[in-house]
Amino acid sequence: MMATPCSLPLQPMFELIVGPMYAGKTEELIRRLRRAHHAKRHVVLFKPEVDNRCGEDACTSTHNGDRFPAEIKKTAREILAYVLEHDVDVIGIEEVQFFDEEIVEVIHALVYVHRKWVIAAGLNRDYRGKAFGPMARLLQEAFEIYPQHAMCSICGQPAYHSQRIVPAKELVLVGAKDAYEARCTVHFDQDA
Repeated sequence: MMATPCSLPLQPMFELIVGPMYAGKTEELIRRLRRAHHAKRHVVLFKPEVDNRCGEDACTSTHNGDRFPAEIKKTAREILAYVLEHDVDVIGIEEVQFFDEEIVEVIHALVYVHRKWVIAAGLNRDYRGKAFGPMARLLQEAFEIYPQHAMCSICGQPAYHSQRIVPAKELVLVGAKDAYEARCTVHFDQDA
């Protein structure tokens, strides 16, 4: 007799979806979470408190308007506490680069100690072209890495950078088309 998907043990893993803005990272994350949900897994998506693009709603959304319910957390430690309290199978983490450095240890514990499946998405580079927050360490931890690219807003070639187009120097500036464009390496200006 064949076992149902929810009775099979879950293989612990860590998948990381990376790329610049407008590359479809959130779309891919939501697609993977919906697939796990259809396989009757208990799925929860987390997003950082700083990402307020959905307003007061507890959700995440793509630039195309697709939405998915999300738990808003301030720290990585809060993710771990929620997962252990609610016995979650599959953990999605949106905008993972905005979480504190402890996110690396939390994901490691979720996978290796608590045997969970973690799928995270985030910007691998900041607006200066440098590794964004914990991303360099997360890239080393990931079992599978899914690089995404956008299309350059100037020439239409594959874009791997997020070009900030407003005069601001703070590292974290949450925004969309009003503040960033996707750029290829030729049209990316890291000194802008």
